[in-house]
Order: sequence, then structure tokens, then C-alpha cells
Amino acid sequence: MIITVVVVAVVVVVVVSSSSSSSSSTSGSSSISSSSSSSSGTSRSSPTVNGYGNSWFKKTDPSSLLPYLPNRITWSIWTDIPDVLTCAYFTLKTFPVSQGFLFNAASGRCCPLAWLEGASAPGALTVQPSEGILYLTPDFCNNGFQIMEIGTTGELACLRYFDNDPKNYEDARTHCSSLGAYLVSVKTFKKLELIRSFVTEADSWVGLDDIITEGVFVWAIGGDTLTNQQINALFDSGEPNDKGGNEHCVEYKIDDQLLNDVACGFLYDYICEKPLPAI
Repeated sequence: MIITVVVVAVVVVVVVSSSSSSSSSTSGSSSISSSSSSSSGTSRSSPTVNGYGNSWFKKTDPSSLLPYLPNRITWSIWTDIPDVLTCAYFTLKTFPVSQGFLFNAASGRCCPLAWLEGASAPGALTVQPSEGILYLTPDFCNNGFQIMEIGTTGELACLRYFDNDPKNYEDARTHCSSLGAYLVSVKTFKKLELIRSFVTEADSWVGLDDIITEGVFVWAIGGDTLTNQQINALFDSGEPNDKGGNEHCVEYKIDDQLLNDVACGFLYDYICEKPLPAI
């Protein structure tokens, strides 16, 4: 394995050439439960640091990602790029949240990527030899997290289910945060169906609460507020109802297979989610 390091201004780019496939989990299985002990892996700082980034890029066999495909930033393709390190540098400088790129040394063609998407996503394409070699960050959805497709829309989620580690809402949220994640946001019925596919034994925390302002439920990912449309689609009739005046956190209730507000002190399993990069 050859490791080359180039430092340009405030951007550090590390490109690793290896015949091994990306270490990101790509299984389509719905079995994603894990114990509370995290597996070891390459640590990576936040993708954005003062508008730039620090990143590992690893040469990756596209077939190892199937059924998922690289999501190209197709409207910004550079040419006449002299080498792979320059391609990596410009990818990070221009798109700090990018998780990879395609590089063709013969043509000098460099295409940044917004990581992966499902094969059913509009415009999803397999990598062609003319596009060059695929490089991805190997550690974005690792450490027990798993890539899963939400319905058949091509949209993906990076999730980890803690099914044998009951915590109260705040402790569950803190543990997710320590992993660079949030309690899962379930904003659509398709996402709820995904949760139903693997949470089958016990109530579990999701990332939604009205702790700050009573009656104003806020999603952990995105910070947007719960809408009436979401209430009708995701909650049982009459919920959320703040029963007893102390139900400020939201669970996925296994009996109803819907969301429900409860007191934040209950000990439940929980699901962590890493938001996928968006350009």
C-alpha cells in the first residue's frame, strides 16, 4: 500500500491506493442491531473545518458498493487536472462535504461525488471505465453503522440500532453524538417503514422532542419542526398528547408501529443516524 500526503494551504488530503474495497458497510440487510461497544476504525475529523476539510480517500472497487452507486456532482466536472492529489484537493476545497471523486489520469477528468445513492434514484449510473478510478472516504458509514435504502426512491440512510443498551432520551442522544450522529429522524412514512423493518422487539427513541418549547416538536436532524402532515402520517390518532404534562420526547412504539410522545426518562433502545452529505 502506498500512502502519499500533500498539504496545500489549510487543506490536508490523504489518498490511499489499495486493492481492498471500501470499509463502509454496504449490506442491504435490514439486520443492523449492535451492542453498545463500538468497533474500532479510522477516525476522521468533521468534513468541514473553516470551509475546508480533512479527508481520507481510498481507491475503491465500484462493484463492492452494489447495490449502491456513486452520486456524481454532475454539473461541476473539471478537466485538465494533472494528478489524483490535485483532484482530491479541488474536490475538498470546492465541495467540503464531498465524500469522494472519480479521476481519469489519461484525460485529466475529475468528478466530485456526493457519496452514494440507491440504484433507483433518478440519473443513478454505474461507474464507466472512461470516468476513471473511484476514490471514496472509507470511514463515513462505519463503526457499526449500515447503509440502508429508504423505500425505492434511491434515498439512503446511515443507521445504527442499539437494541440491547436501554437509555433515557438524553443519554441516548449523547451517545449518538459521541459517534458523530443524531437520534434518527423519521420525517416520512417511507422512513417509518424502514424503521419497522428492523425494530421488531422493543420501543425505541427517535430524534424528536419539544423539550425547548412545549408543543413545538423539533427534529434532531435539520432542526425543522414537526408538521401536521407528519403527525397524521406518523403518529397514532390523538398523539402527541403530552399526557400528564410531561411527555416531551418521542419513541417508536412497537405495539402500534407508530410514533408516540412519552416522558424522556424512560429507558428505551434507540437508533442513531449519520446525516448523509448533501450538495
